[in-house]
Amino acid sequence: MVSIPLGPVGVMCIQRTLNRGRWAGFISGLGAAAADVIFSVFAVFSAKIIIENVEKHQDWFQIVGGVIFLAVGVKIFITNPVVQLKKRQAKKKENSFLWDFLSVFIITITNPVAILLFLIAFSYVGLTIEPNEYSKASAVISGIAIGTSAWWFLLASVVNLFRRKITLRSLWMINKVAGALIVVFVLGSFINMLL
Repeated sequence: MVSIPLGPVGVMCIQRTLNRGRWAGFISGLGAAAADVIFSVFAVFSAKIIIENVEKHQDWFQIVGGVIFLAVGVKIFITNPVVQLKKRQAKKKENSFLWDFLSVFIITITNPVAILLFLIAFSYVGLTIEPNEYSKASAVISGIAIGTSAWWFLLASVVNLFRRKITLRSLWMINKVAGALIVVFVLGSFINMLL
């Protein structure tokens, strides 16, 4: 869920796929996936401490987390990725796969909101892992690594497959759908919490 929105990183991956092919887009996405794995390691072992400290105010914590996710969904919905894509295309230049990976990794790892999203997501679903539960922690971290990598591969593959048919309006519509799905998920969670 954290990887799906087409923010600047998603737009970069799409732009690189459109300009240089599937592998340029996928390897760029792997940079984001690597940063997400680092965030998940931190979040897996920090979520329990955070949850224990806010257990007395669990409802408020879930509400705040939900509001933040709701804000992210609305932001994605109203953001126009076409503007970002046009800026990137104006600066278009050939780069290596290593640069593709590192540039997206650095952008993602320096985004403090990303770690907060992982902490909020883990706390929101009640994921707690004891410090000695290495197999459970490994499963969660591996799942995130596989899931984010699969997402970036799927995105690059679909964009590459329809390279000639993707229009700027399509990118705008993808952002609308992604933002709307997050909003619906959060609203559904709020309703479930109230019931």
